[in-house]
Amino acid sequence: MKLAVAFAALLLAVANPVWAAPAKAAKASAPAHVALPTDVTPERYDIAITPDAKDLTFLGHEAITIVVKRPTARIVLNAADITFGRVQLSCSPEAPKVTLDKAQQTATFTFAKPIAPGRYTLAIDYAGVIYAQASGFFALDYAGAQGKQRALFTQFENSDARRFAPMWDEPGVKSVFALSVDTPDGQMAVSNMPAADTVTVAREHGGVARRITRFADTPKMSSYLLFLALGDFERLHRQVGKTDVGVVVRRGDTAKAQFALDAASELLPYYNDYFGTPYPLPKLDFIAGPGRSQFFAAMENWGAIYYFDYALLVDPKLTTEADKQNIYVDVAHEMAHQWFGDLVTMAWWDDLWLNEGFASWMENKATDHFHPEWKIWLQTKAGEQSAMRTDARSGTHPVITPIHDVFAAANAFDNITYQKGHAVIHIAYGNTVTDDLWTEIDKVSPKKITGIAHDFTLQAGVPLISIAATAEGVQMTQGRYGADELSGKPRTWRTPVTVTGLGEPWRTVVSNKAPASKTAPPGSTPLVNAGQTGYFRSRYSGELATRVAAAFPLLQPEDQLGVIYDSLALGQAGYAPMSDFMTIVSSAQAASDSVVLKALAQQLAAVDDLYERQPGQAAFRAFARARLEPALARLPLRRLAGGARQPHRHDAPDGAADRRRPCRRRHLGPAPHARADRHGHHRQDPVLPFAGRQPRPGFRRSRPGPFADEGAAGD
Repeated sequence: MKLAVAFAALLLAVANPVWAAPAKAAKASAPAHVALPTDVTPERYDIAITPDAKDLTFLGHEAITIVVKRPTARIVLNAADITFGRVQLSCSPEAPKVTLDKAQQTATFTFAKPIAPGRYTLAIDYAGVIYAQASGFFALDYAGAQGKQRALFTQFENSDARRFAPMWDEPGVKSVFALSVDTPDGQMAVSNMPAADTVTVAREHGGVARRITRFADTPKMSSYLLFLALGDFERLHRQVGKTDVGVVVRRGDTAKAQFALDAASELLPYYNDYFGTPYPLPKLDFIAGPGRSQFFAAMENWGAIYYFDYALLVDPKLTTEADKQNIYVDVAHEMAHQWFGDLVTMAWWDDLWLNEGFASWMENKATDHFHPEWKIWLQTKAGEQSAMRTDARSGTHPVITPIHDVFAAANAFDNITYQKGHAVIHIAYGNTVTDDLWTEIDKVSPKKITGIAHDFTLQAGVPLISIAATAEGVQMTQGRYGADELSGKPRTWRTPVTVTGLGEPWRTVVSNKAPASKTAPPGSTPLVNAGQTGYFRSRYSGELATRVAAAFPLLQPEDQLGVIYDSLALGQAGYAPMSDFMTIVSSAQAASDSVVLKALAQQLAAVDDLYERQPGQAAFRAFARARLEPALARLPLRRLAGGARQPHRHDAPDGAADRRRPCRRRHLGPAPHARADRHGHHRQDPVLPFAGRQPRPGFRRSRPGPFADEGAAGD
């Protein structure tokens, strides 16, 4: 815990919070990426927008304060779906030639003479498009009290701010934004900063009155964090220290906003204290929009976090306890980004994992602080398993993946970035390239981690730590866990491993070039990856596997989860007999933790997939039900409206790793008792069954042998 705090404090100390300076020169080995020229950079944008919500268009005017560093006759910036009108540079009486590159989404202004170094104002009149999908400047329609209504929002990550205004639309180019908007009177406008002033303008000849809202200047920030929303909104808010915290909703929905407001109000002081740097903006809004997107649920715009309704609002008639937990975790995640991602930003998109890995770790730390009864750290293990399943296949990629251009950045938002980044690193990030991060941590850490970090972030795949008994004790070796032939190719990781059950905890680093051995009393039961903080699969030799299975009821819940997940994964991929998993299942029926029981049910469902259209499926289902029913019967249930029952909140198994994933239910046939059957309504992490995959060379695929025919079921 103290080490994590030190990491966060260190990175805040070594990073430049506003990062106005360009990134350090790329190392010789670093791949180049496509970026704008650096001879001209922006300092400030003054942007005025007049939207036409009915026709889905808008007019814009901006004045960009720029600094010319070297003589140049060209200014290149980003623009997409923008129609240019007047373009004028303060030092030049003549308009430049405007050249658009639709493929690269750039606009080039070419002047008759080179521009001397200095500070200038670039003025641009333009028109843009309001989209029907949730990207750029977009519209969402909904049924309101006055019939069909339309609200406008923005979503700019990773590279759609260029559709709102011509600009340097790269994460490393930070500027001040001064935004104003001209809207019909009666609509609320929301942006990153509070309104500095509002003026109502009457229109002649019976025209609709207009309201011009000018927002306060932002701090220097990346373009993808800029935000604007317009609509028939209401705002529920309260003062938390020096920050005005609010939830902005459609008119009539303020009652649904109370839970999110309460969550944000208790999280903000916690984050202020934890990071040691108070939240720097005067207000923090959470804006709810109707509908949903297949690509995202929320976005961390600085001071104006956007959510779709389902990810933020609580409807007493529809919202389950699991939904409330997910909302709380989502609020914690996006609030963590206000420091790591907004205040301090990655140099380029190939370090996106620093943003998302840390926020994913921090969401769990903060949630667990206020709601330990939710067992959030246990729930995150399902997400880590999802990352491992992806990472064990040939189509995976390293955590740090070279991003050639902004168009490739969208592919980096996946479970390797989020879940593996969260699982492997567990540290904060700063405005620095990754090597700088590890170097700075090495300076203050008693153990050098740069080599370990590089192994896990610069190469893809999942390590396999095998432990076997020796004449003197035990020995651990490192291999690679792969779910197909290509991903099984050897690879080296310097893998930190913690082992208990041999006396004092044994903490060591294992690699395929450096096995680790330890003396131990005969009959000892070593537990590899104790606490489940490592990112690898654990494999036990036959004798040790039997001992671990016998000790299963005595293990902590996190270690029970690890043994369940690893035993099935190893059996499915041919690294161990499937009977090892069946033995664990028999021991796991004594488990009492609901998160463990949910994982057990999910893994049994994965095995059921292997039996699809096989003669032994009915017998296997009988075996699975017989193991699950006694455990599920022990779960305390509470009555819900309408007569249904669900586990008490502290036993609710739905996890943060499951949110944003579609519901997929698995039934292992009719349950022996109704109580066990009602327990499965929560969302589940989709399980990849490995069905139909070829076994590793040298291994025979293990079918769950005890159920080769219908008559083989038993207790």
